[in-house]
Amino acid sequence: MPVKNKEEIKTIPDSQAPQSPKKKRKYFFKFIIFLIIIGLAGATGYYYKQYKKIKDNPNVVAQEELKIVTDALSKLMELPEGEEPTLATVQDKEKLKEQDFFKKSENGDKILIYAAARKAIIYRPSANKVIEVAPLVLDQGAQDPTQNTAVSNEKSNETGQNQEANTN
Repeated sequence: MPVKNKEEIKTIPDSQAPQSPKKKRKYFFKFIIFLIIIGLAGATGYYYKQYKKIKDNPNVVAQEELKIVTDALSKLMELPEGEEPTLATVQDKEKLKEQDFFKKSENGDKILIYAAARKAIIYRPSANKVIEVAPLVLDQGAQDPTQNTAVSNEKSNETGQNQEANTN
């Protein structure tokens, strides 16, 4: 079908016209900036949620660290059951070098103390290795604080009952 008039030739709308490389680059950079803003907003929300979690319950971090360490250590050795250990971290090995138990310890090593099982363990998370295991020796004068409380409460209850019996 031949074209009779030039008016019959349809023009392509601007939205469908091929874009110049400058416009493509401009849209690409806008898209990248948009993605960066979305990423920053997501990261901000995530870290704020973590901050609130720690602020609401400060022991959560310590409990999670204890769980991670005991899970890793239980794969290497049998741990005492029925007791939650006390966890400590070696901060300055130079202060501990005089004690035989800590001679091989390094900064960052974890120390698990099982008071009821009377066992102390040095664990190095970086090497996933048990460094030292030793029996825990407590002073005869130092007893478990929960036992002291129970004993003192029993004594005060007995004296209270005795005083009541004496008054009757």
